[in-house]
Amino acid sequence: EIYTPINHALLSSSSSLSLSDICSVHSHPQALGQCRKWIETHLPPNVKCVEEESTAGAAELVNKLGPSSRSVAIASRLAASENKMNIIKDDIQDSLDNETRFILIGRINSPSPLLSNHFHQSNIRTTLYFEETDTQTSFDFLRNLMDCFQNSKLIYGLCSRPNQVKARK
Repeated sequence: EIYTPINHALLSSSSSLSLSDICSVHSHPQALGQCRKWIETHLPPNVKCVEEESTAGAAELVNKLGPSSRSVAIASRLAASENKMNIIKDDIQDSLDNETRFILIGRINSPSPLLSNHFHQSNIRTTLYFEETDTQTSFDFLRNLMDCFQNSKLIYGLCSRPNQVKARK
């Protein structure tokens, strides 16, 4: 597991757009949720929050809409740089210790320094949960997944749980 800090910025294609003039905020639903309190506190009460596929996509869209749209995107500083956008406000996430967890899957002796260094420095265990409604598909999926780890010493246990909905029928 690797934890990466997530910092959201408010991006605009206009260099002079004030917070009180913003009509819509575009971003991924997760980012909108992570900035909800900031939006409610600093933007007009009638501002429209528009869910997009990704934060990077939201930045690209807002840039294409242009300054007259009075739209902004919640995205990263990198998205601002790549789209040549203005950062109206930085670090707008509600929690300053906001982070995303990434699960690395790979061989211990991987050529990737990220994977090999992490496995040698970490004692963290992660649980993966899978759900499948079709029993045969579920069995095949699990068998294929276990084949990936056949010579691995990284698996400490395997657990199966009944689907509570099927169990009641």
